[in-house]
Amino acid sequence: MSDYDLRPVPSFAHLIGEIVQREMRWDNSCSMLAEVDLTNVERARAHAAKAGRPKPSYTAFVVKAVALALREHPCANRRLAKRWWLPFARPCYQQFQACDVALGIERRVPDAECVAYTEIVRGADTLSLDEITERLRAMAASTVEFSAQWRGFHTLGTRVPTWLAKRIASLPLFFPSLWRKWRGGAAMISSPGKYGADAVLGTWHCPLGVSFGVVKQRPVVRNGQIVPAPTFVLYLKFDRRLLAGGAAGRFFHSLVSFLENPEPIPALERLPAREAAVRAAAPETVAASA
Repeated sequence: MSDYDLRPVPSFAHLIGEIVQREMRWDNSCSMLAEVDLTNVERARAHAAKAGRPKPSYTAFVVKAVALALREHPCANRRLAKRWWLPFARPCYQQFQACDVALGIERRVPDAECVAYTEIVRGADTLSLDEITERLRAMAASTVEFSAQWRGFHTLGTRVPTWLAKRIASLPLFFPSLWRKWRGGAAMISSPGKYGADAVLGTWHCPLGVSFGVVKQRPVVRNGQIVPAPTFVLYLKFDRRLLAGGAAGRFFHSLVSFLENPEPIPALERLPAREAAVRAAAPETVAASA
């Protein structure tokens, strides 16, 4: 009696493997990390609950912050696009005009434990936190009938022969319009926080990959005193072919600043911002470390 068995690889695993192999550029990636003080985020969440509105999730704040940072730094809102019809032509920039943010969404599928696909929050910089929260909840509960993104990926994994599905899944890499439709834009968020991980250091198919870990009380220094505060570890992966260390550092600095000082609470209720000298030095410090 054998103590193991051989099982076929599900079609969804083939699809995800094709995207990973073709679109994730491990050798061109660089990373930045920061522990973010979420005291003002918690106050904003409490303020929403007090006003009778749904409490925004941490993901909603990150979506909004990423979109605002993209708007502030257009050089980060692009990708390298290959022109397949010109075999010897150099890649060009696909510059995105909208600040869309993609999210990795998990789905439970029989005999396939790791099924994830991409949902997109379009124009996230123009949406309120309440609107982003509502869209995230709809995405989490969406089905094949109500989500075109999930319906398309589910169809590839269940109704199309694997050899053909893999080729179809890789088409967005070569067609800018398909990238816009199925991948979104330049940035993607994937959060392991709900599983208790402090951080996940990975690579995504988008030029900018953002993840954050579990939110918990950690010691921070405030006014020269060590005090407990809710924080999470924020991680940014960026493509060095598109952003140098300084530009990526400035983008990351804006991202952290938007998270530590969110807008939807009265200014008087917020914790005072960091000293101007510290903020002014942050981009150069990050750039030097990159």
